Amino acid sequence: MKTSKENQVDIQELKKILEIRNQENAFSNEMGIRGTVIKKGYAETELVLAPKHFNLNHSVHGGCLYTLADNAGGACASSHGQRVATLCGDLQFMRPAIDCKKLTAVAREKKAGKRVIVVDISIYDEEGTEIACGLFDYAKMKMKY
Repeated sequence: MKTSKENQVDIQELKKILEIRNQENAFSNEMGIRGTVIKKGYAETELVLAPKHFNLNHSVHGGCLYTLADNAGGACASSHGQRVATLCGDLQFMRPAIDCKKLTAVAREKKAGKRVIVVDISIYDEEGTEIACGLFDYAKMKMKY
């Protein structure tokens, strides 16, 4: 069993991972995506919407939703202390994100194997309505945070 000091170290490591991911991910930064929560096997990312996020139908572009989901899933998979690479991701668009101001992606680990981590991801609008959901696979890399 871990001592409270070991748990504190884990919390500090997780905060460091979130900070690094927020600073170094140039594409997500350009999109405005920010990691807000990271725990072992869990992460959340947020996106405050701007005109650049919308498609011709005035709903959030599917590529933007996919990027938000992938960012949350990557943070969740990274909660083991290793950098990860996306292997695949299947995102189901449940309804259009129209008249939204902010989206939140919630990622929960389904299985962490020796090399692959499977993550369940849902995206919600500010009212708590599920916009999209999916399952993503991440490969553990030999690079630590």
